[in-house]
Amino acid sequence: MRILLDTVTFLWAVTDAPDLSDDARELFVDPGNEIYLSSVSTWEIVIKHSLGKLPLPERFRLTKKPRCI
Repeated sequence: MRILLDTVTFLWAVTDAPDLSDDARELFVDPGNEIYLSSVSTWEIVIKHSLGKLPLPERFRLTKKPRCI
């Protein structure tokens, strides 16, 4: 299955946020799924972080590297 993450879902996944459902976590770690992240989401994260509106952890913990589209 191909899964396109929005910005918030991506941030929840990489920060292991409790807001993310167990079902969603299972989808993200399933090796049969392809995980995608929009380049617009990347842009949004960078802009908000640079404006001080989005604190980010020093290191994201990814179990699967998303592909940008």
